Order: sequence, then C-alpha cells, then structure tokens
Amino acid sequence: MSRTTRRRAIRAVAPVAGLLAAGLLVWQGSYAAFSATTANGANNWAAGSVSLTDDDAAVAMFSTAVVTPAGAQDTKALKPGDTRINCIKVTNNGTLAGPVKLYVQTYSQTATLGDNLTVTVEQGTGTGATAFGSCTGFTNTATLVNAQTLTAFAGANSTFSNGVGGSSLAVGASTYYRFTTTVNAAAPNTVQGGTATATFQWELQA
Repeated sequence: MSRTTRRRAIRAVAPVAGLLAAGLLVWQGSYAAFSATTANGANNWAAGSVSLTDDDAAVAMFSTAVVTPAGAQDTKALKPGDTRINCIKVTNNGTLAGPVKLYVQTYSQTATLGDNLTVTVEQGTGTGATAFGSCTGFTNTATLVNAQTLTAFAGANSTFSNGVGGSSLAVGASTYYRFTTTVNAAAPNTVQGGTATATFQWELQA
C-alpha cells in the first residue's frame, strides 16, 4: 500500500473510531456506577420564650388608696404594731422553664417608715382558693425574707443576680408568695405621716 493510500485509510477510519470512543464513554457514564444515598431531613431550630404573669390584675398588694382596690391590703392608716398580709400567684406562661427570683425594682420612703416596716416573704403552694387577696390554702415551702426591714430588703435585692428565691418554675406551672408586713411596735413618733413605696418584681431566666 502506498503512503498516500495509507493516509486516506487513516482519515476514513479516524471519525468512526472517535464515534465508537464517545459512545463507550456515554455507556460507561450511564451504566458503569452503582450508588446509594441517605439523608437526615429538613433540620430546623426555634428559640423558646420566657413569660411570667401574676394574678394581681394590675392592683398593688398593699395600697394607701382612699378606696382600697379589690384584693389589696389597706395601708392608708397604719400605726405601730399593725400587720398586713397578702398573697400573689406567679405563673410561667412561656415555653422554657427556669429559675424565678424576686427583687425590689424601685423603692422610696419618707419619714423613715421603710426603716420601721418589716417584711416577711414566704414561697409555697396553694389551692384553688389561694390567689391575689386571699391566702386561704397557702402552704409555706420556703421563707425567702424573714422579718427584714423594707429598706434593707430593697437595698440587698435590687436585680435578678442578687434576688431571693431561684427555684425552677416549670412551663405552665404556678408558685405562690405570701407577704407579711408589720410596722415596728416601737416606731418613733417621727414616723407619723411617713410613706414607703416598693415595686416587687419577679424574673425568670432560662
């Protein structure tokens, strides 16, 4: 075979060989591999929420109002030795459990009444009759503040970090508090006409 004839034969065969090679690659790509997969479905995350409510209906536990709001204890005309008691229920309405602490958010006094007013705070359980304005059925499980002056209590417990309590409150659960306040039986005459104001705050952190 002459050199010219050989070249012509190669040129004729080359396209056919190329098509065969391409077909082989396609066949291998389509049929040459076995495979298997596994997946762990659509993962997602959601942050919980914290929410505390109480049953005071926006009424103070202790009030000097001329017409005492329903459930509040009348403190408009206290004298040495007088005692006032009230209860309140706190409920976790969020989606996270966590420790609950009590502290005094704001406090003020005149004529040293707060220095002569002792506070006892008990935490406990209650019944259907236990609610704001009624301590019927209350059972003490822990005494958080024991006959401490209102001034001292407010000064020592003003934030969550130094608040009293700290037991965990489950989602949907309630806890009860009984407050007892007493005017010092030996309060000096200068306390006459004095006032004391405190905002009690409960906080849950999770």
